[in-house]
Amino acid sequence: MRSFVVGVGLLSLTLAVGCSERAPDSDTETLNAAIVGGVVDNDSEAHENVIYLTSGIGACSGTLVAPNLVLTAWHCVAPGAGDGRIGCDPNGVSTNGDHVGDDFTASNLRVRVGVNPGGSAAVARGKEILHEDGKQLCNKDLAFVVLDTDVTGITPAKIRTNYVAIPGETVTVVGYGITSNNGVDSGIRRRRDNVPILTAGKDYNAYQASSEFELGPSGCSGDSGGPALDSVTGAVIGVSSRVGNCNVGPLVDTSLFGHESLVQRAFAAAGKTALLEGNPTPPPIKSKADGQGCSSGWECLGDICREENGQGECTKFCSTTSAASCPDGMLCMPSSFDVQGQSFDTELCVSIPDDGSCFSCRASSCRLRTIDCVRNPDCMTIADCVDGCSDEACITACIDASPSGANDYNSLKSCTCVTECKDVCNGCPAGSGGSGAGGASAGGSGGESSGGTGGGAGGIAGASGSSGNSSAGTGGSAAGS
Repeated sequence: MRSFVVGVGLLSLTLAVGCSERAPDSDTETLNAAIVGGVVDNDSEAHENVIYLTSGIGACSGTLVAPNLVLTAWHCVAPGAGDGRIGCDPNGVSTNGDHVGDDFTASNLRVRVGVNPGGSAAVARGKEILHEDGKQLCNKDLAFVVLDTDVTGITPAKIRTNYVAIPGETVTVVGYGITSNNGVDSGIRRRRDNVPILTAGKDYNAYQASSEFELGPSGCSGDSGGPALDSVTGAVIGVSSRVGNCNVGPLVDTSLFGHESLVQRAFAAAGKTALLEGNPTPPPIKSKADGQGCSSGWECLGDICREENGQGECTKFCSTTSAASCPDGMLCMPSSFDVQGQSFDTELCVSIPDDGSCFSCRASSCRLRTIDCVRNPDCMTIADCVDGCSDEACITACIDASPSGANDYNSLKSCTCVTECKDVCNGCPAGSGGSGAGGASAGGSGGESSGGTGGGAGGIAGASGSSGNSSAGTGGSAAGS
């Protein structure tokens, strides 16, 4: 079901859309998918405004949001392109070209109502189809169908447009079709109550975009276009777009949030006024800065949550070629994060550990040179090797084994040995360094921050004119000052 393609520093996730592969060719044929674990939707809480939409070559669910206006999924009103899969990245950009072709003829779209619409006559036909521009469904798998007549006797559903969703809130999912992968019990409207929202908004861990949210298992192939209804208000907060394996999930919905102009155009074309949910917009769910704890990227301002030693940390993409790409207290490092159960290797901002280690000290006291070393894998190999040495012969062997990292390592060492890091890092000559960040004699390579008057006896003797420091230190004579 899922494929990962690495390119331009990112990866793409491809999921199947959730419409049935073949729709009824006549009034009596039925959908081949439905709500998983649901109940027949025919009691006092039945959702009569959830309708059955056919096109002759595709079948979906939809929601009556005005007497003459249906909300459904875009891929329900247009033929698929390619292999029928949607490949998108969390920026809402397609990774596999166009997803749909030209729209079906609007008048070929038929609306039927009722819990078991099987052989019933259509109550309306399509008159106009509206959706966003282009032929790609990423972050915008929504469509409105203006009908040729009002559907009477049914109260239209309210809609939510002012925010996407809140993880932890629950919804009711409604649709027609089968209840398992190989089921044959299609054509009946079912619902599943109290389905949890797992993630919402842009989230690299869930690999979803800003107008999408993910639900627990609740839909099968063919359930597309049906609504996710807020458990409290009953408002439509999203439309079923992409489904997983029926009993496993997830179900990805597209929210009306972010598509307010499309909503306005649709209701204007229908000549009706939208019934809005009316709930006040809650505080932003994305509130955690880089370095704060998290469970998934939806919480993080950088859209990524990386896990280390069982703890989640908000982070973002970075580049080891840019020292300014991470905030203070973090360093751009080769790292990885989880994308729907699979690990993706990349460069991320990682918190500098406060553990008294050599790396921690270097990253804080010699930040720029540590970044240079991180950028060069051979330099890091030398540094890790030297940290395990106890004599000069071992140090020499470490450097000789990775010669292409020697220059960056020696530059890092020249800073390390004139700071407090000399006390926790191997490789510094006895008596090197001092209390200041200078410590280089005769114009040698000083520390990265403004130097003190240290540089005690035996300080590193740098050659005149060697690699400079961020702001030169003072002192550093052989006898110290």
